[in-house]
Amino acid sequence: MGGNGTLLLAGCMFVALALLAFLQGPLPPATAQTGICLPPPQQWPLTPWGSFLLNGMAVILSALLCVTLNRRFNFIPDTSVIFAAVLLVSACAVPALLTRLNSSSLLLLANVLSLQLLFGQYDRSKVSVTPIFLIGTIFSIGSMFHYSFLFFIVIYGCAAAVLKTFGLRGFPALLLGMVAPYWIVLGLGIVPLSALRVPVAGVIWQASLPGSEMIWVIAATALTAFAGLMMALRNAVSMRTAPTAIRAFNTALTLPALCCLLLSLIDWENFTVYFLSICLFTGFEAGYLNAFERKKYNTVIFWCFALFAIFVNLTSIYQWIDLSR
Repeated sequence: MGGNGTLLLAGCMFVALALLAFLQGPLPPATAQTGICLPPPQQWPLTPWGSFLLNGMAVILSALLCVTLNRRFNFIPDTSVIFAAVLLVSACAVPALLTRLNSSSLLLLANVLSLQLLFGQYDRSKVSVTPIFLIGTIFSIGSMFHYSFLFFIVIYGCAAAVLKTFGLRGFPALLLGMVAPYWIVLGLGIVPLSALRVPVAGVIWQASLPGSEMIWVIAATALTAFAGLMMALRNAVSMRTAPTAIRAFNTALTLPALCCLLLSLIDWENFTVYFLSICLFTGFEAGYLNAFERKKYNTVIFWCFALFAIFVNLTSIYQWIDLSR
């Protein structure tokens, strides 16, 4: 396993479980105002089917962009696409994130697009600041809908420094990218100045005990993150003998991955926002493990994630139906 057939199987599984969640489970309630100046995607004026389709397209597009990313830069030294398959099946573990467009899907897509821009500057004789500006712009626009995007602007600046693509002009480019979207929407009067908010993160030590409907969401997030962390520690041993470019790409990936892990603990009330991005970086670690171990574990890796996601997905949907009676 690990070829295009595995990715197709993962895609079919994602579509089937997403449809099941959409048709059988009630739509999750819209979240509170977590954006700096605009409502989150859960509150956009979209039809249920339109929101569902856009959300599915965002996740599947992210998986396909990951495949093209590795084929272009070969940051995982393997032709297998097991990392994209793991992303798709892991995403199924939280059905509430499959039923409508949400901030987690947008953050996932923003991370993948930023990696495309970031890796494209590595080992070039003349580094352009345009990708750094665009990365700042992507996350700045995202922060209008959910404040969590802001944290990644600094993280990707550090990742660019790791890849030695963040020169003297990088900081002003990143700063301009962050400021420009707000300058435009405020300057054109699209958003009044009074609409600006400073959301407060709900830290874990101030949170109440989760309800029964959240237990499986917490379990899915914790186990996915734990699996990614364990694979990362195992890959670190093999990474010491990897080529310089592979090590540089891996270090650049580690920074946003750690950011997702830490923020999911600190920003407890919004930890699901980081779940799909955790699935992304866990998938990358699965890809590295598969490459370094010469594909010995590709079947085990895929089916462990797939069976766990199916079990949690169906259990969560059953609980939804039971609670709605």
